[in-house]
Amino acid sequence: MATAKVMRTAAFTGCDSPQGDIRMRARTRPAAPARQTDHGVFEQPRRRRYVGQLKTSTSTVAGRSPWMNDRVTVLRGFLADLHGLHLPPDLARIQVAGHIELLVSVLRLNRQTARQFVTDDVLREMAVDIATAVASE
Repeated sequence: MATAKVMRTAAFTGCDSPQGDIRMRARTRPAAPARQTDHGVFEQPRRRRYVGQLKTSTSTVAGRSPWMNDRVTVLRGFLADLHGLHLPPDLARIQVAGHIELLVSVLRLNRQTARQFVTDDVLREMAVDIATAVASE
């Protein structure tokens, strides 16, 4: 039995099935237009909130990962407590995300696995690195 990829290739090139036992069926009606054409030029599609998703609050931003929010809070806490620095949440988020990207590229991990390596000790070292960079400028 041929795989779906082989069957699609055979149908695209106009060839018969590799085994000759399966016939490809052509579309009987035209494909529906793309959904983007239903909206006007300047009209944006409406965003839907999921059932468990809250509206924005001061502590968290809607659509953000609770894990990432926790890591950002820990990093900002280390910077404030140990070094007296106050880093905006967006910049702290960029630092944590950059560390995850580094783990993904160097260790060839997927993102979910790389998150396990962003511990409190790692965040403490990141806070020391950030404080050292600020002090050297």
